[in-house]
Amino acid sequence: YRLADIPITINRFAYDYRNNISKSDFISYMITRINMRYADKEISGETKKKHMQAAEKLKKYQPQIHFTDFDENWCQKFDNWLRRNIKPQKKDNRPSDNTRWSIHKNVRTYMNQAKRDQIRFTYPYAWFPINNVHGKWKAIFEKDVKCLYNYYLDKKCPENYRKILRAFLFSCMTGLRISDLKRITRDNVIDDILVFVEYKKRKSNHLLKVPLNAMAKKLFSDAVEHSLRDQIFNNFAEQYANRELKEIAALLEINENLHWHVGRHTFISLYYAKTKDLLATQQFAGHESIRQT
Repeated sequence: YRLADIPITINRFAYDYRNNISKSDFISYMITRINMRYADKEISGETKKKHMQAAEKLKKYQPQIHFTDFDENWCQKFDNWLRRNIKPQKKDNRPSDNTRWSIHKNVRTYMNQAKRDQIRFTYPYAWFPINNVHGKWKAIFEKDVKCLYNYYLDKKCPENYRKILRAFLFSCMTGLRISDLKRITRDNVIDDILVFVEYKKRKSNHLLKVPLNAMAKKLFSDAVEHSLRDQIFNNFAEQYANRELKEIAALLEINENLHWHVGRHTFISLYYAKTKDLLATQQFAGHESIRQT
């Protein structure tokens, strides 16, 4: 603490000692902080997994990274390594860009935490702005939604596809993100209205209320019937489901890159197309600004 010029108290030392927080190795510090945040229920299991994956990438880049290793060029060197070592999923696009920026964001999160913990080091992201790359997915047409729903109702539809379609189509009808979809329980529907607090904005505790149409009510009823758990749509892994959605799209000749977030885009696009009510669309989407909608 003295060498790092960090103020020390008995309580602070005891806290850091119990949690084994490293003041020298950033990777050890990051992993410890991830586990602490998860134990305190500050982050979900899915978020913990993504943050741990970023820490694993750091380990592959450099097995041990001391806080004193950071300088104004560190981020650029790490970014160059990520460019060489993250392979695109397909030859005709570059989905690795989003993965790369996501890793940077997660690493930066724990550098910011280290600053709050008063660990002295050169903050490399001051010289390296993080960009957002728009996803390759977009909303699907109403005819595609009907095609998927008819396949869901078809007795020939395999149960594994039906389970994924049940959740995806419910997202198309409600605009739910996967983080919210996996938390929906029987109690979230009251008088045919879906009532929930967005997980992404859980600290504000703002309720969203989305009316359910006939398709959404049927999907919700089926989910309740086929689920033995409280969270009725939480019975699949996101990566697995994305692969299944792409298989379904190919089978039904839907020429779009189906992905979980397509459901949310589809709801927003179709609702506005039918109503031309931008304010209501903003409200049901849970957007903070009309510009975002």
